[in-house]
Amino acid sequence: MPMKCIVTGGYGFIGSNFVKYLYETTDAQITVLDNMTYAADEANISEYITNDASRFTHIKGNIVNFPLLPDAFRNSSDWKFGIDNRNASGRKHW
Repeated sequence: MPMKCIVTGGYGFIGSNFVKYLYETTDAQITVLDNMTYAADEANISEYITNDASRFTHIKGNIVNFPLLPDAFRNSSDWKFGIDNRNASGRKHW
């Protein structure tokens, strides 16, 4: 049974490269949680989603939207990777 992973910020530069790495080196089911702000670009991983949509789930939302999180994380329970660039206050880390 393939592992299930959730990647927050998976459409940004770093997150999308990590999603590509997971796709190419594992048979994981990948959920991407991203609120699709300025850094997100669907083109970053669209070829992977198009080629094998059965392995991907996309949830458009913010990591601080707490009602959204239980189902998102419950369905992607093996590994969780936080690669978003904002903290809970909504400000950039840097």
